[in-house]
Amino acid sequence: MNWMRQFLVYKFIKLISLSLILGALFLGMIMSNSPPSFEDVQRNYQPSDRWLLDREGNPLEVLRREQRQRSLPWTTLDEVSPHFLKFLLQGEDHRFYHHLGVDFYALGGSLFRGMGWSKKGRSFFHFRGASTLTMQLVGMLEENGKLTSHLSGRTGGRRNCFEKGRQILGAFRLERTWSKEQILEAYVNGVSFRGDFVGIRVASQGFFGKAPGFLDPLESALLVAQIRAPNADVRQNALRACRLLQFSEDTDSCLQIQKIATSTLNKNFLPSRNRNLVPVWSHDIFNHSEISKMKGAENLPTTLDIHLQTEVMVLLREQLHNLRNRHVEDAAALILDARSGEVLVYAANAGRGVASKEYIDGIKMRRQAGSTLKPFLYATAFEMGLLNAQSLLEDSPDDISLGNGLVYQPHNYDRTFRGDVGVGEALASSLNVPAVKVFKMVGEERFLETLGKLGIQNLKSGNFYGPSLALGSLDVSLWELTQGYRRIIHGDSVFSSDTIKAIYSILSTPEYRRLTFGFNSVLNLPFSAAVKTGTSKDMRDNWCLGGNKNYIVGVWVGNFSGEPMWNVSGVSGAAPLWQAIMKLAEAHRPRKKTGEDPEQNFLTATPTRPLSAPSISFIRYPVEDMFVGLDPDIPIKNQSVFIDIVHPQKGHRVYLDGHLLGNATNPLSWTPHRGEHQIKLLGAQGEEIDQINFKVR
Repeated sequence: MNWMRQFLVYKFIKLISLSLILGALFLGMIMSNSPPSFEDVQRNYQPSDRWLLDREGNPLEVLRREQRQRSLPWTTLDEVSPHFLKFLLQGEDHRFYHHLGVDFYALGGSLFRGMGWSKKGRSFFHFRGASTLTMQLVGMLEENGKLTSHLSGRTGGRRNCFEKGRQILGAFRLERTWSKEQILEAYVNGVSFRGDFVGIRVASQGFFGKAPGFLDPLESALLVAQIRAPNADVRQNALRACRLLQFSEDTDSCLQIQKIATSTLNKNFLPSRNRNLVPVWSHDIFNHSEISKMKGAENLPTTLDIHLQTEVMVLLREQLHNLRNRHVEDAAALILDARSGEVLVYAANAGRGVASKEYIDGIKMRRQAGSTLKPFLYATAFEMGLLNAQSLLEDSPDDISLGNGLVYQPHNYDRTFRGDVGVGEALASSLNVPAVKVFKMVGEERFLETLGKLGIQNLKSGNFYGPSLALGSLDVSLWELTQGYRRIIHGDSVFSSDTIKAIYSILSTPEYRRLTFGFNSVLNLPFSAAVKTGTSKDMRDNWCLGGNKNYIVGVWVGNFSGEPMWNVSGVSGAAPLWQAIMKLAEAHRPRKKTGEDPEQNFLTATPTRPLSAPSISFIRYPVEDMFVGLDPDIPIKNQSVFIDIVHPQKGHRVYLDGHLLGNATNPLSWTPHRGEHQIKLLGAQGEEIDQINFKVR
């Protein structure tokens, strides 16, 4: 009689199952919507990360736009390891290719357990463990037909009979309009794994650092084991992976699976933003004309140049290392294309992974301008007809009344006065007293008007600043200053062409800088470039800005905390960086596209040059177009021109007028004779690194 009772129970269960399924289907028909097409789902898919691309399409950095989950670009079925697909079907839906969306055997078994004929009785209003891959996919697509629209939840889980009915009907409909391969492909892109990983590509990259096509059997089993219970502990995950391997008669691997699970699932997830290359980004770096043509799911093109960006980040770290004993911790640099104004380098901080500084934008941060405003002041006086390039200014003590009995007494950096000086010397040598006198001639309101036209923001009117404005008491950002220097060097509607030529001539002539910086300063370059330094009160900020018809470079050095540096001026802090960056930019040549897939560099998009590499080599002295004067009172054989090579490398050689002068690593000098001469610095393979022309008279 026992067999009879079991038979009746079986029939009863079958009848109840059929009734509930039919009822659920009826409710599902009323409540469900038609499934989207595979093409629509694929087209609407949006990964959580977008790549910042440089101007040639090279991958720079990853941007996170979806915080609830982490996903990568769509993966086609032929990009997935066959081991993973095998274990997926084996563990989640082994009759996948033999049903029409619903596995009635599994559904009946689930109902049997749910009605109490199991060790852990369940309410019959819930179904668990009977969902096919197709049914799970329907659950993923329930909201707006997008895989990424709701996946903060999990696939599977418990559903009541009404929800199950809607899911069943959706599975039938999906199987009618989609192929099995399309269902499987969409599933592997929407399935949830441990943590916030969604999709096979991010799980493969995140846990094992490889593309999904290269997963081996053990790795595949560990990933499939996560699907049923993504956040189970490592031991449970390993046990489930072992059972999957046992189905494949691979019992030996069970000994290894626990070790692999412990080493991969307990560590931090690999996909994370690499802040070494673009520590902080701004909307100003985007190529907006290209973005306007793109769809929302595509990567973001920028105007940055990956080669320049990489080298500048290295230079920032090198200079901070050189200044580490002078209480200097931070630096920022910006390179603009002088003609278009496009941002080629946006190095907002040194990107050294310091958590407290990770998001600080040193380019947009506002700090005291120092002497960097003086070119704008002199240009305003030129525009007003108050000065010209041949004017003389008096560098002598002056008492300026501020009202209420207060008197302002400006002084120069070296605390000396030089009497009458030319405009060129006063500006290029950054003399403070003449600048204050020019400010008195121009007037505060007119100067503020000029600064406003140049893009300086947050200006206060009504004699708020007083004469100290001439010396840079205004707070500005590196972004504003660099844009202003582009306007005064390259030209626009703010200044006339005559004013631009006069200011450029002054700021690009070493002789005009001699009163403060000497003839052979770090501001000299082997090509023409205008430059101006600035240091704020108490040495809290170093600035160096300038450029030529090709590039405009702005550099700031200091401390984000606002603490003063120790005996660091613009010449010793920011200027060496500016000089090296200008050299780097001028030596730069456009490179062809690499054709790399951004995703291939997901974990390896780091600077191409080691951080310990030396700075760029170049000829520091003599400088381009320099005149060397022979002293008639000294025998020529006793006169020498010393040749200074910055960062000479092994194998570098120096040639004078086509003849080998010596190795660049050795001290070099030359007995001059009148005429035009050329010095070349050649590399170990004979390639030209630098070249300058000068005259002896």
